[in-house]
Amino acid sequence: MLSFIKITTDNVKYRREVYYSPSQGKTFTGQLPEDVADKGEFDIGIRSLIPLLKSECNMSESCILDFFQNFGIEISSAYILNQWTKIIEAGLASTTYQQMDDTSARVSGENYYTQILCNLFYSAYFTVPHKNRLTVLDVLRNFAPRQYLYSLLAISLLEDFNLPKKIRQAVDQQLTKDIFFDEDAFDLLLDGINPGPLQRARILDACAIAAYREQTSIPVAEILMCDDAPQFKMLTRYIALCWIHDGRHYKKLQPVVPQHKTALDEFLAQYWLFYHRLKGHKEDPSYEQPVNLSQEFDALFSTKTGYEQLDERVAKTRAKRDALLLVLDYPELPLHNG
Repeated sequence: MLSFIKITTDNVKYRREVYYSPSQGKTFTGQLPEDVADKGEFDIGIRSLIPLLKSECNMSESCILDFFQNFGIEISSAYILNQWTKIIEAGLASTTYQQMDDTSARVSGENYYTQILCNLFYSAYFTVPHKNRLTVLDVLRNFAPRQYLYSLLAISLLEDFNLPKKIRQAVDQQLTKDIFFDEDAFDLLLDGINPGPLQRARILDACAIAAYREQTSIPVAEILMCDDAPQFKMLTRYIALCWIHDGRHYKKLQPVVPQHKTALDEFLAQYWLFYHRLKGHKEDPSYEQPVNLSQEFDALFSTKTGYEQLDERVAKTRAKRDALLLVLDYPELPLHNG
């Protein structure tokens, strides 16, 4: 038995009456049906097909445009691009957290990076030339024009970035507080301060983060699930670290002494046992478990094995306690980005 996909066009022409009121000096046009007025000229069939062609058929925007035009559907590339914007913004608004990771990519022989932004409901990929904080913020803001805000949060971040006091005082004198600046205006203001390249980058980072947290045009992520790379830090209110990324550091240990091999194997067994207990908490949260699991974490990651490299690695995991245990307060969080 053969199966076919039948594609047909179903164009509807709406005739809208127009009236002019001489007494009010205004023209009144008849209303369209709500589903048409709210969603524009294309119905749910086309709107749902666009992401399907992209995600499942791996078609580029130009190919999707050709696909529709071949069937006589007059659609623009701008409309198709706008659908990605709506999908990403819906994904950003769908949960309190976002997951991010990056991987190397090559574009025309040049080194680029593919940023992955996702949560339980969607995944989006962006190939960009950099992977610094501003680029990560661009992704979280769906590449809206950059904004900068000198606020109390920005001032606090500049201190955290260890910006020299002299530069911070110059910034405070040059920048007006609590006003959003576009990129060109902010660059001109920084030219008046004339900071060094690294200092300039830190000022841009701090004020861009402050603007992201305060703006309302794009949904703001409260929590970012990621690895502990520096470009992800301080962007959101909380950072949740990936347990799989942390566990990979232990696999890099190459003990030679038999006692060290045994110590590593025994510790990793306890490590993943604790991970599964956290996973159990996610599936059935209770009021008692968070306290117990916090205490277990403290006990496990205070272990001293006598294998120096392992003990150093354990201490580094312990230093990430709050980010690794954020799931105790937010059980909806995933435990890893894998």
